[in-house]
Amino acid sequence: MAKKAKVIPLRRKTSRNPHGTYVLKVALRGVKPPIWRRLRVATDLSLRDLHHVLQIALGWTDSHLHEFEISGKRYGMPDPKEDIGPSPLDEQNYRLTELFRKGSRAEYLYDFGDDWRHEIVVEQNVAALTKLNFTAEELARIDKGGTEVASLPLAIAGDTRAGLWGHLAVNKDAGLAVISRGVHRTTVAQGFDWLGLSRYCFEGDAAEIFLVDLSGLTEKRRLRIDRFLAHSALALDDGWVLVGHARDECRLDMHAAAYRVNADGSVVPLWRDASPFDTFAGGVRRTGGVIEIVGHTRRSVAVPEEITPFTMPDFSRKRRRWGDERYISGEVFSVRLSERGVEERRDFVAAGLPLVTLGMVSADDRSAIFGTVRSRVLWMPH
Repeated sequence: MAKKAKVIPLRRKTSRNPHGTYVLKVALRGVKPPIWRRLRVATDLSLRDLHHVLQIALGWTDSHLHEFEISGKRYGMPDPKEDIGPSPLDEQNYRLTELFRKGSRAEYLYDFGDDWRHEIVVEQNVAALTKLNFTAEELARIDKGGTEVASLPLAIAGDTRAGLWGHLAVNKDAGLAVISRGVHRTTVAQGFDWLGLSRYCFEGDAAEIFLVDLSGLTEKRRLRIDRFLAHSALALDDGWVLVGHARDECRLDMHAAAYRVNADGSVVPLWRDASPFDTFAGGVRRTGGVIEIVGHTRRSVAVPEEITPFTMPDFSRKRRRWGDERYISGEVFSVRLSERGVEERRDFVAAGLPLVTLGMVSADDRSAIFGTVRSRVLWMPH
């Protein structure tokens, strides 16, 4: 009889890669207790890529303007309509290798209104020591004494520069391991937008699905869903329901979606949100004969603001708030589906707050949605 596992975590392995890495310490200025992150990033990232990394690492929502200052020069997203003051250099044209060395310092400003300033210090350049590329995950079986007794490597081939993250769902001796690939921008422009700026497509994101026999810790089947990132899974009698968010070709617009993964290895689209805003599914459960999915909506709302009388802006503080910016509001939603994916009911809670739904946990008599309100954890009885 196979030895029962106490924990079966996803564990990441490393392999050789032609790119080096920087170890960065990023600290938010002017707050107590200190808030900081230590990050390991590829040296060939652009400043635009680093901006996205910082947004994720620090829990921001990428809903305000931003700017880097390095060696007295400003880098950001130039606005051709902005004719007051010098424009920043275009951050997507500069790689970290051009600007960073060990000991280099930079400032990252997020939100010109609230002025969140971050100090970036390059602590180490490990290009000549250990070159990392996260190209494999691993399932490990841990017995009750805390000893690893078996492992199963789950290799991921191809471009993984946008990062990997995993999710594991268990139903008795059956396991569903999902490794999601992050999206990255194409290197070649696909034309121009209405402002005359280069327009790029996005690619590379996918959910790599592994059906696993946990009794022997063996891989039974491998599947893939392109342009889909998974966040949670629900075991059914004859398969699984996988929820997350999906996108269309080229564009970066996201929509909450669910797929059914059958026991025979077939994958069937179950549901996709039709909202005009970006939506993300974070948790799923089965209740009362229906499938319930929870997630959050991110939508842009223009907030008018009169500025009278007009005064010259203070460029020393880099505040450029004109009243026509877009602010992000959020809604936590709950959708109930039939087993065929027909939407039967939709509820909204906590509308108008910057919420990010991370998942849902269930007990015998209740469930709780958990997520964040900016940097604070939110638990909601459901």
